Amino acid sequence: MPDAVSFPPGAVADRRERRLAVHARHVRRILCERFPLAFRGRGANKPPLKIGIGHDVQLAMPELPPIALVAALRDYASGPTYCRNLTAGAQRIGLDGEPAGQVSAAEADQAAFRMAVFRKNAAACASPAQEKGEEI
Repeated sequence: MPDAVSFPPGAVADRRERRLAVHARHVRRILCERFPLAFRGRGANKPPLKIGIGHDVQLAMPELPPIALVAALRDYASGPTYCRNLTAGAQRIGLDGEPAGQVSAAEADQAAFRMAVFRKNAAACASPAQEKGEEI
């Protein structure tokens, strides 16, 4: 009889996270299609969203799995394209694209910190050839 298959530590969690990431991408596509005035595709300019927009989406689309919606919103709002627009006083928008509050100074400071982390990580990933301006 063959030995039992063993998985490396974290393999089950990794599988779960990958599956959740797939669901999150699917939900992001749905949000972009259903609410194009609020949600934009990858790489597009993303205006700040209303605080609590997840609740609004859940009311409008109760069929969306809550955990996938949370993952999709986290993914949408955690990247540099979104953070770049979180400046103090910037207008937040609701699902209908209408103004729904403003970005506070504390929120803008947090976004600026995250942007600094993005830049630092990008610089750390650059190869020595790229830093010298050489072609790879």
